Amino acid sequence: MTTVAQDTVMYREQDGIKSFLLDDDGCDCHSTLSMGHAMCADSCDDTYGNCKIKGGVDKLSDRQETGTAGAGEQCTGPAEDHGLMLYYYHPTAHVDVDSAKDAQKTYGSITVDGTKYEKFWWFSNGAAWPTGKKDVLGDSYGDCKSSDEVCFQKLPEVEEKGLLLLAVDDQGNQFEWKFDSSNEVAHAAFKAFRYGTTTQKASGTEWAPRVIKGSVTKSAQDTLMYRDQDGIRSFMLDDDGCDCHSTLSMGHSMCGDGCSNTYGNCMITGGVDKLSDTHVTGTEGSGSACTGRRAAFGVNVFFDQPQTTASRSTTMLHEEALTDEFRSPR
Repeated sequence: MTTVAQDTVMYREQDGIKSFLLDDDGCDCHSTLSMGHAMCADSCDDTYGNCKIKGGVDKLSDRQETGTAGAGEQCTGPAEDHGLMLYYYHPTAHVDVDSAKDAQKTYGSITVDGTKYEKFWWFSNGAAWPTGKKDVLGDSYGDCKSSDEVCFQKLPEVEEKGLLLLAVDDQGNQFEWKFDSSNEVAHAAFKAFRYGTTTQKASGTEWAPRVIKGSVTKSAQDTLMYRDQDGIRSFMLDDDGCDCHSTLSMGHSMCGDGCSNTYGNCMITGGVDKLSDTHVTGTEGSGSACTGRRAAFGVNVFFDQPQTTASRSTTMLHEEALTDEFRSPR
């Protein structure tokens, strides 16, 4: 690496190319990050780079060397004969390079009121409970295929602050929640969806959804459970920890620390309930007083993570040897 202080940044247009340079004096030479067109002060100088080259990158350790395609009379400059890859690191949401490809997977999106939400979890109407699945949040983001009838993925590597959760069922309901680390119920939900952290029972301040479409139970959504029931790790957000008046109900029917046929069908291995569960019976998943989870409902769950300055500011950079991956097809 050059020993000259990296104390000057330019990000501006040069000969029609908006380019970036981090170096010691704003003139190509002794740079670390040099991307786009060669630049020197408010123009370009063939002493420090080849001004005839439209754009490229320079190596991270640029010193007074010549003899390359991008070289000027005294120094190398950005050109096509170097390769560069940039990565980022956030201390609370680390994405390692090996998992980056899976983290970039998408499964479809929905735009509501100008906000685009990305799908990460779903249970299709009529789907059979998948063989071998024992946890409604047991898969890592990137494990599922878009063609799967059922997908039990956790959230990708996102921050809790500002994060939105959108659930859509096949009964015409659309509910949105905003995560809040100061709300015990909301925070327990985030830990479950993001990390798979179980909660036997969390009760506190109501974590009410915003009703975009449909109707919601009038009972406060102030209780959350994410625990094992009859071999299935299941999730429920409702008013008292007993199936009925729930909004998010996924997996096996639950009531207290067990299951009650009054509030759901304990014989069903697992499924989902509609988002607006009230005192309605007569369906496959019903108990004697309420509907419960079953395979004849469908639910899709989405997220939106507003981009913040903090998530962009901490950056890890890595340069690799030039390979065919960097070269444009000739």
